Amino acid sequence: MAAGATLSYAAGTAFCRRHGIAYTPPTPAGRYDFAPGEELQHDTSPHELTLGGKRRKVQTASAVRCYSRLLFFQCYPTFRRFDCKVFLTEALRYMGGATTRVMIDNTHVVVLRGSGREMVPVPEMGAFAERFGFQFVAHAIGHANRWGRVERPFHFIEGNFLAGRSFSGWEDLNSAGAGVVRQGQCDL
Repeated sequence: MAAGATLSYAAGTAFCRRHGIAYTPPTPAGRYDFAPGEELQHDTSPHELTLGGKRRKVQTASAVRCYSRLLFFQCYPTFRRFDCKVFLTEALRYMGGATTRVMIDNTHVVVLRGSGREMVPVPEMGAFAERFGFQFVAHAIGHANRWGRVERPFHFIEGNFLAGRSFSGWEDLNSAGAGVVRQGQCDL
């Protein structure tokens, strides 16, 4: 640099972004407003944590009611159809009922074929949704702005809930997560 400082490329570009030098922030692709009971967004994300004294990767499932941003999350060793049905049953029980649709990200756990509006759920998952009175809907591929309410909780879970903690087992982990949610300690 001109003043003699040595910076990494990442530090230089971060400086430019912060000060608006040769950087135009992306504009939101849309705004989405939801009525009460209209939509719940569901997704999973892998996280590493200490469970029973060992580091391991777990699948964190999250559900967020779009209108109120009410969050429910649980961790699982894997996330298959059975796990998805258990998780959504617990989430809907916690939230006091179902919304009219559950937005997903084209996950193979729910999707038989297609994507976005053309998505057809696996019959088992379609029957599960019908039992609770909702429809699975997949967001269009590349339409990430449609998906925002469920992504921010993963940042909270990883950076606040899991950071620096260890858990004796699955029950300890998931009951601690439920306690955090019930106490409103997550700022979404």
